[in-house]
Amino acid sequence: MTHPSLSPEAPQTSAQRFALEGSWDAEAPERWEKRLPDVARQLCQIAQAGGDGLDLLRCSFPRLSEHICAIKKFSAPLALWGESRNWDEHAKQQIVEPAILDAIGRMAGREMCGMTLHAGLLHTYGYLFSLVATPFGYKRDRWLHEEMGARFALPDDTFSPLPQEGSLLLNLTYFLGSIVFSPQVAQRRTLQRLRKYLPSTLTGYPFSALQRWRVTEALSFVPPRGSRPRQLRIHTDLVYPVASLENVQLLIYSLEAPADRFALITAFFTSPDYVETLLRQPQGQHVEISLRYNASFGGLENASHLGVRAIRPM
Repeated sequence: MTHPSLSPEAPQTSAQRFALEGSWDAEAPERWEKRLPDVARQLCQIAQAGGDGLDLLRCSFPRLSEHICAIKKFSAPLALWGESRNWDEHAKQQIVEPAILDAIGRMAGREMCGMTLHAGLLHTYGYLFSLVATPFGYKRDRWLHEEMGARFALPDDTFSPLPQEGSLLLNLTYFLGSIVFSPQVAQRRTLQRLRKYLPSTLTGYPFSALQRWRVTEALSFVPPRGSRPRQLRIHTDLVYPVASLENVQLLIYSLEAPADRFALITAFFTSPDYVETLLRQPQGQHVEISLRYNASFGGLENASHLGVRAIRPM
């Protein structure tokens, strides 16, 4: 059966490939803001017609696709992330067309189908192609418009879709992991393996100078069809930028299970009011705790559980 194709001709030369995406300059966010939704809509049309949009994705964003394909050869960053659901609790709909996530997963060598997905791939490359308008804007805004690099005194393109050095997933994984993972955990060794692929501005970054608070929530639960309780610690780190353009903080959400590993889930900027709300939550034992920010953890239902909460500066 022949499916309709909306794919452009594959760029033949490096100049043609560069021209499609350009460098990450002052006008880049607006250029990408126009192209990403257009290509995402075409990918949705192909999926609805029963086709495969992988070629369109590769031809429309050749260098971005190369960054994603490189993950298949060096998958170490993937091990530092947990799982997420492709569902926005505010918009009450899927965040990214599943066929787009499937194509990204095939390029990265990681299955991206089903109810739970790799959080790192979903929250970076997947979010670039989301068409869902949420009360907080589009998911791609954090990589196009929130200027995470500038807020932390790093080059503007550090956490862009197409940084000059490293990649969005590599740079973000190292940055978040260096803040969240304590020196004792095994994940630090994986971060060391990433260093040779990263810009010196990241490998030499003064992470210890960053001011932050941590909300830690601990709970015990028995998974469905399980017989033994599982332990889980949920960490919400609130990090103060060193060169903030506005009065915002970076929220980093991660999960720690003693029987498994320490896993990143997501990161985004949030308002001082929301930070204050998080820091004023009840502490101590027998407080209600639930997963947030579309995180998923095996066997834990998306409902409130009684646990222990502690809030402290780091």
